[in-house]
Amino acid sequence: MTEQLFVSSVYKRLVEHEGIRIGVEVPLLGRSVDLAIMLDDEVISVEFKLKNWRRAISQAKDHRLGADYAYICMPRERISAAVIEAVRKGGIGLLTVDTNEHWPFEVVVGAPRSKDVWPPAKQMVIDHLRRSTGSKLAPRELACA
Repeated sequence: MTEQLFVSSVYKRLVEHEGIRIGVEVPLLGRSVDLAIMLDDEVISVEFKLKNWRRAISQAKDHRLGADYAYICMPRERISAAVIEAVRKGGIGLLTVDTNEHWPFEVVVGAPRSKDVWPPAKQMVIDHLRRSTGSKLAPRELACA
C-alpha cells in the first residue's frame, strides 16, 4: 500500500458522514496537509505515514499553525512505544485506521489543542475546505484535549 492509497481509503470512508468538511492535500503556508477536517469551527490535520514517523511528527508539528489539533496516522503494526512517546512529547496526536468501524480512525493518543495556531493560517485552511468540500460528520473524540 502507498501513502496515497492510505489517505484515499480513509477519505472514501469519511465522505459518507454528515456535518464535517474534509479536504486532501490542503495548502498550509507553502506545504500541504494530507487530510484536513473541519468540525464546527475547529480544524484537525492528519499527516499519514506508512513508515517514517519522525518525518510525520515534524510535519504535524508544523500543521499546528493552521489546525487546532494535529495528528499523525500510521498502520497499527508500525506503532511502537517510541512513536507514542514521541507524539506526546511533540504535542500532537496519534491515529490508526480502524477497519472494523464505520468511522475510519481509532485514537491512540489524543491531540492537545494547539497553542501555536496563527489565525491567518487557520483561516486559509478553513477557506480552502469551504470552497472544495461538502459537509460530512466527525465524532468529537478527534477534538480532544
